[in-house]
Amino acid sequence: MQEQKQRHTAEKKAKTKRELQQRYGRPYWRGGGSEEKHVLTDGTEKEAVTAAFLKSLPSTGVTVIQVERLQNPTLWDMFATTRRTMLQRDGANDTLER
Repeated sequence: MQEQKQRHTAEKKAKTKRELQQRYGRPYWRGGGSEEKHVLTDGTEKEAVTAAFLKSLPSTGVTVIQVERLQNPTLWDMFATTRRTMLQRDGANDTLER
């Protein structure tokens, strides 16, 4: 009975994780373990990150030399779970704020 309950709990967690990844995704992430660092090559992700960064600066004349992404699946899963919980509260909507 205990083993069946543990299996059910594990299946439920895996299903929730899959749903979170489909909904909020990590579209640019590559496979791999915790805290992997990836240097972004030219493309849509690098362009979006660079544009958002430059927009946040008060001055001009800044040149972005390199953009790195640190992947941490454990922290991402915690964030996605917390975000989902907050969105389920009364009056919450699914708009992304920056």
